[in-house]
Amino acid sequence: MPFRLLVGRIRAIKGILLAALLLATSSVAQGEESPAMRVLQTDNGTRFGLFGERKKTSSPTFFVFATSVDDMNKYEVYSETGRELAKQGWLYVTLDPPCHGRDSKKGEPATLSGWAHRVKNGEDLMQPFVKRCRDVLDWLVAEKYTDPDRIAVGGTSRGGFCALHFGAAEPRVKAIVCISPVTNPLVLREFAGVTPDRTAGIDVRSLADKLAGRPIWISIGNHDERVGTDDCIAACRRFVAASRKKQPAALSPVELIIAPSKGHSAIDKAYTRAARFIVDTFDEDRPSLSFTVVEAGQMTMGKTTQGGFDEKPAHTVRISRPFGITSRVITNAEYERFDPGHRKWRGVTRKSKDDDDPAVYVSWHDAVAFCRWLGQKDGATYRLPTEAEWEFARRSQPELFEYDGAVVENWCLDGYGPYGPDAETDPAGIVDSPIKVTRGGPWKASGKLPHITNRLGNVPGDRNRVVGIRVVRGQFPKPSTRKVAPTRRWQRNVVQSRHEWKSPVAADQPWFAEPIPFAKIPAELDGGPLFTKHNHCPGIAWCANGDLLAVWYTTIQEWGREHAIAGSRLRQGRDAWDEADLFWDVPDRNDHTPTIWSDHKGKLFHFNGMAVEGGWHDLALLMRESNDNGATWTNPRVIAPKHGFGNMPISSTFRRADGAICVPCDAVPGANGGSILHISKDDGKSWLLPSRGKPVPTFSSGKSGARIAGIHTGVDQWIDGSIVAIGRGDAISDRMPLSISRDGGVSWTYSASPFPPIAGGQRAVLRRLRENVLMLVSFTKGSTFSSDTGTRFQGQGMFAALSEDGGKTWPTRKLLTDGKRRTLDGHAWTNRFTMDATHAEPKGYLAATQTPDGIIHLISSGIHYRFNLAWLRLPNRNP
Repeated sequence: MPFRLLVGRIRAIKGILLAALLLATSSVAQGEESPAMRVLQTDNGTRFGLFGERKKTSSPTFFVFATSVDDMNKYEVYSETGRELAKQGWLYVTLDPPCHGRDSKKGEPATLSGWAHRVKNGEDLMQPFVKRCRDVLDWLVAEKYTDPDRIAVGGTSRGGFCALHFGAAEPRVKAIVCISPVTNPLVLREFAGVTPDRTAGIDVRSLADKLAGRPIWISIGNHDERVGTDDCIAACRRFVAASRKKQPAALSPVELIIAPSKGHSAIDKAYTRAARFIVDTFDEDRPSLSFTVVEAGQMTMGKTTQGGFDEKPAHTVRISRPFGITSRVITNAEYERFDPGHRKWRGVTRKSKDDDDPAVYVSWHDAVAFCRWLGQKDGATYRLPTEAEWEFARRSQPELFEYDGAVVENWCLDGYGPYGPDAETDPAGIVDSPIKVTRGGPWKASGKLPHITNRLGNVPGDRNRVVGIRVVRGQFPKPSTRKVAPTRRWQRNVVQSRHEWKSPVAADQPWFAEPIPFAKIPAELDGGPLFTKHNHCPGIAWCANGDLLAVWYTTIQEWGREHAIAGSRLRQGRDAWDEADLFWDVPDRNDHTPTIWSDHKGKLFHFNGMAVEGGWHDLALLMRESNDNGATWTNPRVIAPKHGFGNMPISSTFRRADGAICVPCDAVPGANGGSILHISKDDGKSWLLPSRGKPVPTFSSGKSGARIAGIHTGVDQWIDGSIVAIGRGDAISDRMPLSISRDGGVSWTYSASPFPPIAGGQRAVLRRLRENVLMLVSFTKGSTFSSDTGTRFQGQGMFAALSEDGGKTWPTRKLLTDGKRRTLDGHAWTNRFTMDATHAEPKGYLAATQTPDGIIHLISSGIHYRFNLAWLRLPNRNP
């Protein structure tokens, strides 16, 4: 079925070019020889012209009317639509209209003057013609020429009038096309002096009820005085009204194109367009979509006050051309004409299971391909709306978004990025953005539509339950030249020369540096995209140029949609971190959580979860890479595309001895349920999940299963190939669980570690150091530690433990303090705390890396600690 710009959706203004937005389309492929006409006769003696041969199976057939049968070969323009259809396997047929050819009567005027003559004399002008047409159709069906389910009619000028009458009388006619048709005979000069009562029965407006619901395509010049442009518009309005009366819930399938033409002549490419309309009507593979016209205009886009930070500054935007936008989101039935395999997504969410429900689980790439497919069907241009067009349509046609706007967001054409202050015409977003704009959709907190100016975005490769498609019919905007600017603080002035690492002290000399803050939120960024309220869950990696790069999430609420990723750089040779800046964000989606990792060869990896909306229960897993010390990053790739559990990365990424990269993730969104590993054996190109489909283990001593015991795992590989892991929750004998894998992370055996369990606001870290020592950093509410005088004391807070036998024993334990009294801000759940000889940081989410110079860099939710292995082996100072 075709796309139709519905007359019922256009405000009636006489003389205006209603179809300015309907674009000219390319011609049907040329080069095939036109079929010759044969003059045949039915058993009842009805004479007609047939173009084409009888085939093995019955053919779709087009009845075309314009002039006499004998003259159709003289005036090929009248049969141009038929010739185009013949290239698609159609037959086409013509008959003498009333008062033409063999239908002329002796003593009466010919052609249109003959029409007027018959009407004045009270003769039925059209009934005998319709009867002859039916006789021909019956004969063609009986003789197996014609498929009775695929019949279309059409005509030019007086032929269009005939086509409408035949279509109204014959229910087998499924589509009607008319080019510059006569609709009201009284407009014709030949009918001068004929009274309206004589033509009331043949004026095509009288046919509206019989034509109701039938696909009709009509084109006419914008000032056709011969047949009357205004009368044609009036007739189409009547057809639309009748269709709506017959089917109130449906939009009338009437398409009217008004365009410039010289006098009484066909508009540009009218015959080719008519042929496409017919082919599309019978094309079972294309959906029937209705479009609403949005006229050109101007608006203030965004907000100066209130709203999100990315809605500012408010600025003037002009939409220079009218455009058509689908009257609702594309449905499952419509999209699955293009992609039948999409049916597997039905019912995954209760919002989309039936034919008429919005099609979700479509990526931006899917949506673009769908638009391209539509264009291939009829040669017109279909695309996604720009963000500006979407907002303008929402402002000017709010009723379009009342039903499905509360269900799904809509993909936009644009790349997401900051607004500029200047006025723009037909803006097209940011050219190099890794995020595509989405608009509209549900608002989880209130269940109401988000405000008009609210901006969202998504990774173009993602498919989820809340993003669907609206389509625009219209030219593509001029390509954008805007790029993401300005560069972020952590991207600026990044040295690219390779650093020669040198320890500040000899390896056997204990070294501990003053703890420093790293999560420094600039005042101008507080309130979005960064926030001072809650900074948490960090990751850290060293760069080949000697810098350190840290990332963490920044938010107001952990489950909020404002949740974003901040980043900062500690430049080589400096003792203070740069102020933080936005590192990563998928707008209005929760970005739980980041991790960053150096492969020790000069490449950095960034892994991040991405929620559908808020929270962290339905994440997909993304990956980016950097080969220039974190100054620039590749576009994100969705490496675990199915939203759900098991895709929240933890800062313990490591590489196995065989080269495989292992990214640990929480297996569940809750406090217990374990952790899992995503594993890549080809440096991140493809990923596998060994725990997929396996049962949840029983986390008790001596048992085994496919998950690591405890969430927020710390994990690394020991020198014998075994993988050692600890976690939070899933305690065994009231101790932190210890998990060991001897098959590369496929299965795990559980036991109780010697360490106390940790709880909310705490995350431990486990790293294998360059010296082949396992380092665990965790928390205690109170444990006994040895001092440098040989005495023992009670300490609280963060401590380190060392194992030189793969986690079997942990003889070295140290409270992570140098004994100096100081007050620090740990951010997040830690807040301000006092560090002294018996108290270390009480809470925090930990991450650690060891640089090639042997220095261990440990970060909590807000503090950066620096020390070496020799200092860890040194007992605490006697308090």
